[in-house]
Amino acid sequence: MRNKKVGVFAILVILVLIGALGYGAIVGYGKDHNLSAKNIILGLDLNGGVSISYEAVGDKPTETEMKDTISKMQRRAEVYSTEASVVQEGDNRIVIDIPGVDNAEEVLATLGKEGELVFVMAEDVKSADATTATEETEDTASEDEATEADADSDKKDKKDKDKDKDKDASSEESSEEAGSEETTSEEATEDAPADTSEGSKVSYDEDDIICTGANVVSAQGEAIQSETGAREYVVSLEFDEEGTEKFAAASKEAYQNNRAAISIIYDHEVLSSPHVQSEITDGKCQISGNFKTVQEAEELASGIRIGALPVELKEVESKVVDAQLGQGALETGVKAGIVGFIIVVVFMIVFYRIPGFASSIALCMFLAIYLVLLNLLNVTLTLPGIAGVILNIGMAVDANVVIFSRIREELADGKTVSSAIKQGFSKALSAILDGNITTLIAALVLYLRGSGTVKGFAVTLAIGILISMFTALVVTRLLLNALCVLGVNNVKFFGVQKNDKSFDFVSKRGIFFGISGAMILACIVMLFVNKSSIGGILNFGLEFQGGTSYKVTFNDDIEINDDLKKDIEDIFRKEGNAKQVLLSKVRDSNTLQIQSSVLSEKERNAVTDKLASDYKVTTDDVSYESISGSISHEMRTNAIVAVILAAIFMLIYIFLRFKDFMFASSAVLALLHDIIVVLLLYAVSRIAVGNTFIAVMLTILGYSINSTIVIFDRVRENLKGVRRSPEKLKEVVNKSISNTLSRSINTNLTTFFMLLALCVFGVSTIREFAIPLMVGVLAGTYSSIFVTGPLWYTLKVAGISKKELEKEAAAAAKEEAQAQAKAKKAQKKIEAAEKAAENAAENVTEEATEAAPKKANNQPSNNNQ
Repeated sequence: MRNKKVGVFAILVILVLIGALGYGAIVGYGKDHNLSAKNIILGLDLNGGVSISYEAVGDKPTETEMKDTISKMQRRAEVYSTEASVVQEGDNRIVIDIPGVDNAEEVLATLGKEGELVFVMAEDVKSADATTATEETEDTASEDEATEADADSDKKDKKDKDKDKDKDASSEESSEEAGSEETTSEEATEDAPADTSEGSKVSYDEDDIICTGANVVSAQGEAIQSETGAREYVVSLEFDEEGTEKFAAASKEAYQNNRAAISIIYDHEVLSSPHVQSEITDGKCQISGNFKTVQEAEELASGIRIGALPVELKEVESKVVDAQLGQGALETGVKAGIVGFIIVVVFMIVFYRIPGFASSIALCMFLAIYLVLLNLLNVTLTLPGIAGVILNIGMAVDANVVIFSRIREELADGKTVSSAIKQGFSKALSAILDGNITTLIAALVLYLRGSGTVKGFAVTLAIGILISMFTALVVTRLLLNALCVLGVNNVKFFGVQKNDKSFDFVSKRGIFFGISGAMILACIVMLFVNKSSIGGILNFGLEFQGGTSYKVTFNDDIEINDDLKKDIEDIFRKEGNAKQVLLSKVRDSNTLQIQSSVLSEKERNAVTDKLASDYKVTTDDVSYESISGSISHEMRTNAIVAVILAAIFMLIYIFLRFKDFMFASSAVLALLHDIIVVLLLYAVSRIAVGNTFIAVMLTILGYSINSTIVIFDRVRENLKGVRRSPEKLKEVVNKSISNTLSRSINTNLTTFFMLLALCVFGVSTIREFAIPLMVGVLAGTYSSIFVTGPLWYTLKVAGISKKELEKEAAAAAKEEAQAQAKAKKAQKKIEAAEKAAENAAENVTEEATEAAPKKANNQPSNNNQ
């Protein structure tokens, strides 16, 4: 009775939590509708944002200066949103689009200002509040002279304070092996001078500036090993030739002055005030001290890197733009999500019965938690991001499918339902953890090394993985145990795993490898074909290649709505042969902002003529400028490096967990196989390659590994106590793939259903995301079933030496001989037993025959009676 009460209580708690979280996600709490999904920050494509144009001041900047400025502005803009877009317009303009912001004034104050980063002796820094600091930077020369006496007085006071202050955060000079590279220590805030503590607003004289951020060549946060062997986190700085000379003189003065501090100041705010431990003559130094993690060191390094812009900018225009894709895109995306969710729930209940019902309830909690966290973490959600959330719903049941397959196997072995549930979760745990941890590793690397869209994707991916693990391992388990104690414990409600026939996948590996090889070869050929025919290996879109930005102002009698946008997009595609078109209305105006792929002069004229004839637009109403790609070279490099590092770290993790390099290498090779297959689709179909392309590849990177891990986990289990001969390994691989076949198919089916819903109900932009992912899911299913296991077997057998094979063969022959001997011995025992039984039977028969006459003689005669 008590167990039933606990079961009812567990179910009620889960339902109440789902109700509370669901209410928060749908309606929200309080007058501001806190936690509501409506408050989730949407990207430019779904909700618009602020668009700010800056122009370089002075002479025309060089190409390198513009690239550097764009790179630093991208980092500044990412403070507001990881989905911010920064592009070059013309020769000397930069346009920054930031989603989720309605007031340009919120970002104008800090985003485009020059924000000078300077190095100043700490003793030359004066305390000031934010207003005073700003005013002092604009003072005239005469006002500077008026404060000179006070500055000198401050210098003297500060020198006296520095002499009396303890140097708790000291560090030793670098070793000779490090050349002349020296180490400074970053003192804790409470130990720094009062007016140079981190985050304080200060002022300084222009004459006291040692050098500026423009003299910084590089600034990186990293981990090093100190001479004591301890791990230490530092910021490594390198100056250019001019900065090296100036900093050498300053460091010499500071070192001789009782190891005084040099303050690093950005926008009159102290970033750090490290004490100089030695003269720094080669322009290379390290800031060490109280950094607890490499991330803390990287934060300071990032502040130094982006502190100074190579080009001084002035704002020329700021405007608020509406969604690029319109409200219809969001509505169709949500509709696709609802339809896909229903399909997954129905599939799980029909196929897995009561466990499927429990997982559906857990899936509701997954979705509610997901939406609430996206709100709390201020994640910017673009249309591909929404597609990614929908995809996560399909992926969330993966762990449940692994568990339910294990439960059915336990029931097939004759276990009770409660015991099967316990054993099913226990045996599925390692596969679930390994699969999700490898994906989390990928997400972590992508977040730390990526930028922009890559970083935003990593956050949503990690959130989805963590929530799905919680709902599968905790919520689903609580529900199943509760239903079991309430009497829902008949085996027919759970189903029993059938003894699937073991297919010989390994023997047919030549066919499977041939198919994969053909697809890889086809991909390479198509890349070369595209290079010669369209000028690039892929059809790079606006984000990569850039294009043209148009501003079209319509008469007041024309309303800019979704129908008009559709007509304008058709004009650009038909008259201008534009491969990609993005439109957004400038709020509070009748102007449409259009970004398209590069058009020739003839194509631009054709578009303008069509606009004039259909909408009476004059040439004065149309302006255009060339724009660069929003995905800079640095962002592409970061994405590639992040993917490579993610693959390496996943390989290392799998190796450590499975203690076999063949498992790790097979999994990563299969992962590359899946990515190449999707790349083939892009090459053949020539779908525009942009942000969605990065999202697709990253999704495959995180998703495809799961099926492989589940199969390898079963291989590892089946290998226990098995001799490592080729025949035995072949048997294990075939058995493991067959055992997990239904799981591999079902978990990919649920994901495929979600993607299919996106294709059927979504707009074209969503389809450009969903179709490649559908191919990726199919490729992942194929590789995990037909490639990874046979590939592991091939590599494993190839790694077995001839001597080992002979040893294994001898051991196998010995075992066979022993088995035969035992069989012969057993046969002899059987024959002896049979002979003994025959003799015993004969003896019994003889005794019975002899006893019969005696019995007859002893019978009394009726006549005598």
